[in-house]
Amino acid sequence: MAKREPSLYKFSAPDCDAGTITLMASLDGAGVYSRTMQLEAFEPGHRDTHAALHGYKQKAADKGAKSADAVTGKVDPRVRRDAVVAEWDRLCDGGAWNAGSSGPGPSADTKLLIAAMCLAYPKKAREFVADAVGKMAPNVRQGLLVSDELRVYVDQARAEMARGVDTQATLAAFGLGDETEMEEESEEAGE
Repeated sequence: MAKREPSLYKFSAPDCDAGTITLMASLDGAGVYSRTMQLEAFEPGHRDTHAALHGYKQKAADKGAKSADAVTGKVDPRVRRDAVVAEWDRLCDGGAWNAGSSGPGPSADTKLLIAAMCLAYPKKAREFVADAVGKMAPNVRQGLLVSDELRVYVDQARAEMARGVDTQATLAAFGLGDETEMEEESEEAGE
């Protein structure tokens, strides 16, 4: 059995009835991060308090679990910790429960913007860019995707993401590979 890496963060709820939960994380020799969430929506001891605290804790921990490297599937404990801390901060600051896409990980547009921003600002760490983009409102992300300043980088990132895709086979699977069929459909739509 593989040895499990020690966690660099933990949640503590010594008095769950009071509606508080604290996230503590070791910051690589830079001290300890600690932030407490206080729920005031329920009466002390109410069963919904326990459920809500568990939900917030799980939401932050899930963000860390989703921080696995896309190629290897492994998670760097520091990257996991940073993802958990960033999500905990977002939730403590009143961030929406369903920020961004409802599926696992960022949306395709968010991934495209992160890739474009990394091309535009090559000296910035990808994690920094991803965190900054993740904190942007959806309309800001969309605005940046169509901005004149980033257009060339968005196009370049889009081309890199599409590299190796067999568009003919994909279109054929939908019955869209036949150009005459496409032209007939567009003519019918124009009538």
